[in-house]
Amino acid sequence: MPDRRPPTSPSAPPPGAKPRVLWVYDHANTIGGSLHSVLDLLRHFDRSEFDALVALPAPGDCAQRVRALDLPVCCQPSLPASRSWRYLACVFAWIRLLRQRNVDLLYCVDHTQWRAAALTAANLLGIPAVVHVRSPVSHERARDPSLSSAWVVGNSRASLRNMQNRIPERRTALIYNFVDFDVFQPGPDLRERWFGESGLIAGFLGMFRPEKGIAEFIDAARIVRGRRSDIHFVAIGDDAPNTSRSHRDAMKRYAQNPDGSSPVQFVGFRDDVAELLRSLDVLVVPSHDEGFGRVILEANAVGVPVIGADAAGIPEVIEPGATGCLVPVRNATALAAAILHVMDDEGFRQRVADTAPQRVRMRFDPARQIGRLHEVWRQALSTPRG
Repeated sequence: MPDRRPPTSPSAPPPGAKPRVLWVYDHANTIGGSLHSVLDLLRHFDRSEFDALVALPAPGDCAQRVRALDLPVCCQPSLPASRSWRYLACVFAWIRLLRQRNVDLLYCVDHTQWRAAALTAANLLGIPAVVHVRSPVSHERARDPSLSSAWVVGNSRASLRNMQNRIPERRTALIYNFVDFDVFQPGPDLRERWFGESGLIAGFLGMFRPEKGIAEFIDAARIVRGRRSDIHFVAIGDDAPNTSRSHRDAMKRYAQNPDGSSPVQFVGFRDDVAELLRSLDVLVVPSHDEGFGRVILEANAVGVPVIGADAAGIPEVIEPGATGCLVPVRNATALAAAILHVMDDEGFRQRVADTAPQRVRMRFDPARQIGRLHEVWRQALSTPRG
C-alpha cells in the first residue's frame, strides 16, 4: 500500500554537510547524444561540494555506465501524470525515496515527461528541483504546472524559447552541452576502411529517427553523386532502443536504386565516434528539430566542417564561414549545393581543420558550463520555498 502519511518539508543539510542531489534520468538503455551529455556532467560535477545519487527506471546499460564512474545508482521509474492509482502509487514511491535518501535537490537531467511523478513528489515535499531540457519545449509542455516552482536549464535558446513568460527569467539558465575534448581532437581516422584513399566523404552520424532528416541526406546524396562520383556518402547509426518499427531499415529501402545500388553506405552503430568523424570531409546534420546537436561540436572538435539545417538549436552551434554552414530545413537541393560547395573549397576545409578545434574549446568550455550548473543548484538550494 502507498505511504499516505502527510508529506513533511525537508530540513536543510547540517552545517558543513554536502547537499545531496538526486539525478533523475528516464532511460535504462539508450544511445545517442542525451546519454553522453549526462555522462559528461556526471564526470565533471564537483564531488567535493555536492553528493550525488542517480535514479534510473530499471537496471540496464545506463546503470552500468553510471556505476563505472563510481557513483551510486537506485532504480525507481517515473511516470507522466495520469488519473490512475498507478501514477499516485508512483508519486508516493518517490516521496519515500526522497525522504529515505535525505535528498536536498532533485535534478531532472533530461526532462521530457508531463508532470513527472518525481517532480510532483519533490513539490509536495518542498524539495527544490532543477529540470534540464535538451530539446525545444512545446507550448503544451511549457504549461506544465509542476515546473511553476522549478529552475529550468536549457541546452540552447531554442530549447528554452517557449518557456519565456511562463518561468521567471531568474529561474532559467542557458547551459550549452560540451564534450570530452581529450577524446574529440584531431588524430587518426578510419577512411581507408571505407573507400580507400581516393575520393571525399560526406557523412551523417546519429540516431535514426524521422526528425533527423535522413531522407533529405539521401536525396542530396543522389543529386551530388549524379555530378561527382568521387564524393561518397556514409550514414552511421542505428534505431533508438525498443523501437517497434525500424526507421533505419526504411531509409535503407528508400536509398536503394532500381538496379539495387545505393548512393549511401549504411555503417550501423559504432562507438569509435571520434575516429569516424575524423574520417569525414564534411558532416551533414539535416535535422528538422534539434535542441543542440552535440555531434556538431564533436565534428568541429576533430577539425571537420558541418553543414546543418537552419532549425532550432543548430544555428547556435555552427558558426557560418568559420566552422560550417547552414541550409534551409527539409531542402535536399540546397543541401546538395552546400555539400558540393564545401567539397570544392579545399581551403575552407583546411581552415576549419586548423581553427575549429580551438574555437569550440573556447565557446563550449566544460569548466564554464559546469560552473553555471553549480550556480543554478546553489540558487535553488538557497531560495526559500513558498
